[in-house]
Amino acid sequence: MPNPAKSLPKNLDLIGNYCRLESLKEAAHGQDLWQFIGSKKDIWTYLMNGPWEKEDDFQNWLKACETNVSRTYWAVIDPKLNSALGILCLMDFNLDHASIEIGGIAFSKNLQKTTIASEAVYLLLKHAFEDLGFRRLQWKCNSNNEASKKAALRFGFTYEGTFRQHMIIKGENRDTVFFSIIDSEWQNRKTVFDKWFDENNFDENGKQIKRLEDFRL
Repeated sequence: MPNPAKSLPKNLDLIGNYCRLESLKEAAHGQDLWQFIGSKKDIWTYLMNGPWEKEDDFQNWLKACETNVSRTYWAVIDPKLNSALGILCLMDFNLDHASIEIGGIAFSKNLQKTTIASEAVYLLLKHAFEDLGFRRLQWKCNSNNEASKKAALRFGFTYEGTFRQHMIIKGENRDTVFFSIIDSEWQNRKTVFDKWFDENNFDENGKQIKRLEDFRL
């Protein structure tokens, strides 16, 4: 019989080689996040919240995120800048069925398509499977969000299907695309990430030599 997950996500920091994920705190991260993502319209196009016109409203939303019982948020920190450049969360968790979702991803332009962004996702995948004991990790997005769909496939998620007219978000219909990684696949995905993150896969300017996808071939 399959085992339930061991525990729910907790407010703890996760440390990588290229970035660190800090448990989201408005007092610690609010100013950086307002500067980098708060009012940037294109970042929030496919998300349920944002953008915000007033900083106070954004900061209040961050405070609510800190105590959200159905989502556990992290700020993505660039250690070289010591700045929070984006957020992401683990959400929709079910201990009995050992299922969880990674989402709420709001990455600044400084963070998008960087090694830091990839490691931020990797750290949450590793945390969900290895520390918390989940069997299924889900990724879902608006069917119009081509960047998110491409990212899910790049990270090794498997496309599962599309729920038509799944939601109404910001007054617009949303067809939702579902992807997942399951526990039996995780070791393979982890090995691919580890090979891609190896320092020998990056030149002196920090540019990748082989793409993440290339290590799955």
